[in-house]
Amino acid sequence: MSPTTLFTQAQRNLIRSIAEECARQPEEAEAGLAGSEELAVWETLGYTRFEDWDAEQLMTVQKCAQECARRQSGAMSVYEMCVAADEAKSH
Repeated sequence: MSPTTLFTQAQRNLIRSIAEECARQPEEAEAGLAGSEELAVWETLGYTRFEDWDAEQLMTVQKCAQECARRQSGAMSVYEMCVAADEAKSH
């Protein structure tokens, strides 16, 4: 991670792939512990190893997922909000 960005490209790719999977199978995501496809992105990310993630990154993904769930904007919106947060940090 460079000092001006929040996520590495690999982390962005992981968030995107999880969001795409949750969006493809919304019934399964909503039936899980998360209760929504947006929160399922955060829940699924939790099954990965967090060794390469710092507290700010994890909190950002969690807050994005919570806000997107509140808005019921869909799993891909979690990825999009994370990218927006990353771009805002770099400017």
